Amino acid sequence: MWLTQASPDQTAKVVGQLNEVKYKATLKPVLDHLIKARDLTTHTGLRLYLDSKIEEVRHGTNESRRISDFMWIRHGSPIDLILSSALEVYLDNWKNARGEAAAAIMVENNEAQSTLQALVDRLPGLEATAPWKHRKMQIDKDKLPHLRFVDVLNWSGDYVNIEAEYSPLEEARAELFGMWAMPQMARDGVFSMKTAEAGHYGMVISMVGGLRFLPEQAHVKARNFMWHYFVQNGGVEDVMEDGKKKFRLRLARIDELVAALLGIVGDTKAAGDKAAATKLRETYCFTDPMRDDVEARMASFPLGRGLIFPRIKRNGENYLAESLSIRLHLLTKQDTLQSFWISQSIRYHILIRSPQGELKGFAY
Repeated sequence: MWLTQASPDQTAKVVGQLNEVKYKATLKPVLDHLIKARDLTTHTGLRLYLDSKIEEVRHGTNESRRISDFMWIRHGSPIDLILSSALEVYLDNWKNARGEAAAAIMVENNEAQSTLQALVDRLPGLEATAPWKHRKMQIDKDKLPHLRFVDVLNWSGDYVNIEAEYSPLEEARAELFGMWAMPQMARDGVFSMKTAEAGHYGMVISMVGGLRFLPEQAHVKARNFMWHYFVQNGGVEDVMEDGKKKFRLRLARIDELVAALLGIVGDTKAAGDKAAATKLRETYCFTDPMRDDVEARMASFPLGRGLIFPRIKRNGENYLAESLSIRLHLLTKQDTLQSFWISQSIRYHILIRSPQGELKGFAY
């Protein structure tokens, strides 16, 4: 929690206030339940963990959190508890501080945990015999991430309510926040308004390009419902050029719509309102009638990226002029990457063959 206070010289300043102080009365029944659970358990590790959690909820200091986290990792009980007045989640409140009160009670899934332990036990051997050159010959199992498979008995905290609706909202929030911030930064002189407009049109390319895919993946869903929201609310106009349908943004209107949709998405996420999230998706996220046309017009566009990490040969301080030639296929639907090599100047060269046999070379 953050408060504004007036100092003796009447100047205002922002100071922090722990949630455990601000919400002391609210946390009182939580403490009562924790104390009862501590008194009931016969598991020494769980009892020590509950002792430390009680102190954390009472005081909220960094030291109490550190000890509580340590005991959580070490307690070893099949019953587990996660509880915090500010668990990290994606609510994006003050200055992107992502936290809310949340808790969960869980029990270890023995079958899944046994499978995990078997995998961990075999990991050093698997790594040492893996079918690649640079193997890890020594692995300290104690330094591996601490994982547990659990079944959730009960939970509290609205952030989990959105379930499958959450990821598209988060992706849309990220895109919309950038669109919302750009014109403001341009007005503040960070960059030109033309740059902000170019950023908007860059987003148009992403949104329209995404229409060629079924809206199933989170990023695709986000850009899909953003596009349809903008179109249905007058932020985009159709333009015919060279017999082809193209789009132009109504820039004054699009800024209003970005702010409106960002507010809807932000409020829906913060409230954990699954019904509102579902309604937003059902209203604006759907397979677009332009899908076939978009796919046809973007058929020659690369479908993804290929990352190549070449081994460059050296002779002393000099790089050898030997070329590295690699054949890759299916980077695009029609074009074929013919070769990739490195010249003596360590520049990258790409040769692409089009469906008509035309060779297109790029160097950078």
